[in-house]
Amino acid sequence: MADSDETPRVVVENVGGIDAAEVELSDGVSVLTGRNATNRTSLLRALGAALGGGTGALKADADRGSVTLSLGGTDCTRTFERDGDSVSVGGEPYTTDTTLVDQYCGLLADNPARRAVTRGTPTRSGRSSWRPWTPTHWRRRFDGRGRLSSRSGRTARRRNRR
Repeated sequence: MADSDETPRVVVENVGGIDAAEVELSDGVSVLTGRNATNRTSLLRALGAALGGGTGALKADADRGSVTLSLGGTDCTRTFERDGDSVSVGGEPYTTDTTLVDQYCGLLADNPARRAVTRGTPTRSGRSSWRPWTPTHWRRRFDGRGRLSSRSGRTARRRNRR
């Protein structure tokens, strides 16, 4: 186990396009910058795998790989092992809730929530609620005292009459 005062750290071996990497995360927001094809996405996918998501992938020319996230005194590890044409995934990630990690932690380009926001399209539920709200939206919805405005109330009453 890692020391609880230790800086969060990610260690990656043979995952995505990464041969080997070790990254320490500082408090607050960490920003990854660099040119195209520098494995920023591979690092994010590896981090998602250590958290418990389904985003990690074994490097094409490797038989084994791993990612370890040292966080709050705990080491969370995902391992990848090639067996013929398939790759088995093991280890103990931070959580076993893959959906939680994939939908809300790793907002990569292929994430459905990110695509819905970017395109302004409905989600699977058919609602377009993924658009960010502006102050104008709030003024229309609330009357300034924390209550829904009468405009919203009229809409609700009309639905009840049907």
